[in-house]
Amino acid sequence: MWILRWVLISLVIILLIGFSLQNTKEIGIVIFDWNSVPIPVYLIVFFAFAAGCFFSILLAVFHQIKLQFGLKSLQKTNKQLLAELEELRAVETEDGEETKEVSANQSIEPNVISS
Repeated sequence: MWILRWVLISLVIILLIGFSLQNTKEIGIVIFDWNSVPIPVYLIVFFAFAAGCFFSILLAVFHQIKLQFGLKSLQKTNKQLLAELEELRAVETEDGEETKEVSANQSIEPNVISS
């Protein structure tokens, strides 16, 4: 397996070197009134690729943090609902009989007490 990894890494390096040698023409970047020094095309492509990787990782981290907060909220709600379910199972009716067990497929109807 390690041989396959080294072969793939070597292939990628050879392709990158070939791409770099084919794109050595220097161009200048103009943004509004600012002109950059001439830079080879392959460096511009590599920097754009690196910036894209950086921003996609940054967005993934923020998305993961958002998912973690959502998960904690759902776990808290689940814990409260399980506690409420246990309380409802323990409640006796006025006749002294235990309430029926509710399966996962059945819905629980709230008891409304009217005075």
